[in-house]
Amino acid sequence: MSVDNGIYILKTGKEYRVKHISAADNLYWSNVGKTCSSSLNPARILEEFGDCKSTRDAEMAIKIAFNLVKDRGYVECGTQILNANCFWDKIVEDGVRIAEEEITYLNGDYDVMDWEKYAKERLEQVLFTYKNKKK
Repeated sequence: MSVDNGIYILKTGKEYRVKHISAADNLYWSNVGKTCSSSLNPARILEEFGDCKSTRDAEMAIKIAFNLVKDRGYVECGTQILNANCFWDKIVEDGVRIAEEEITYLNGDYDVMDWEKYAKERLEQVLFTYKNKKK
């Protein structure tokens, strides 16, 4: 049976955030059109990494990842680095915009499934956390 989990180090500019994630392919998912992209979705990044502390020390990020692997015992996808190719502030800006678009899309879908209700709750949490945050 597949556990589909891994330890992911998100690199944004000079910062790193580390987290254990299951089904990391969802980081590429868009609720608009219900499709996957070849690039990371900033709204998904905020959902998954938004509660992580950041470090500017790459070696520290690797140590954190190593400790998470030790704590988990087994991670199917190992440890991987996700390079966002932008700074965290840009992810927040784009993620908030995309979250609003996705909520609008989900509100117009009259045949809403349970996972879509959960997706909308997560997006609303992103907006609550980041929309009015001072930069």
